[in-house]
Amino acid sequence: MCLFLGIAPIRLVAQVPPQEHVVFDSARSTTEDVYIVRITPDRYWLASTDYERCGIADAQFKIVVPVTYRGIQLLHEGLLAACIVDGKCGYIDVNGKELLPFIYKNAGSFSDGMAFVTDSTGQKIFIDHNGKKKFDAPYDNCDEFSEGRAIVFKGGGRGYIDHRGKLVVPIRYKEAERFKNNRARVRLGDDYFIINRRGKIKAKAGHWTSPPYD
Repeated sequence: MCLFLGIAPIRLVAQVPPQEHVVFDSARSTTEDVYIVRITPDRYWLASTDYERCGIADAQFKIVVPVTYRGIQLLHEGLLAACIVDGKCGYIDVNGKELLPFIYKNAGSFSDGMAFVTDSTGQKIFIDHNGKKKFDAPYDNCDEFSEGRAIVFKGGGRGYIDHRGKLVVPIRYKEAERFKNNRARVRLGDDYFIINRRGKIKAKAGHWTSPPYD
């Protein structure tokens, strides 16, 4: 069975469960490990272990999106954020069709119909599926939305915004996780708390562990 990573033909030697290594034997008599994740019933995300080359294969491991992208995020709301060699980012579908042009300096995954991007001028904003600006997001970084709230990062602190871009929970936490069932765990100083979507502390929590994001 052959694949094409860029130009060189690749022979699939072994398959393993998603998110582990796949070993390939190339026409250049070299081997490399490649990460593989199933993103739809008939599409697989592929990446070299240094994440310098990414692409998509079908259920028969035929390449449908050339493994030449500098990065492709996993599928969210039918769109994949992708970056090309010159560093510009845009959005494609699982067949490689361009859905939003490669004009962004950075592009995040879609959630609740919106994605956090840095546009060509350096402005940080949220956009919709049509690339239309929803609101400004003057933060160092923004997470995906969960239950109508997105974590925002600025100056080492974390807070939350709503779907309108309004800061609804102040940027004062050292750690913060996504909301689930109207609750999120945060760290304030050396203490951990459970807050609701309005930022009200509901209970004290245990020590921090990385949340199991889906």
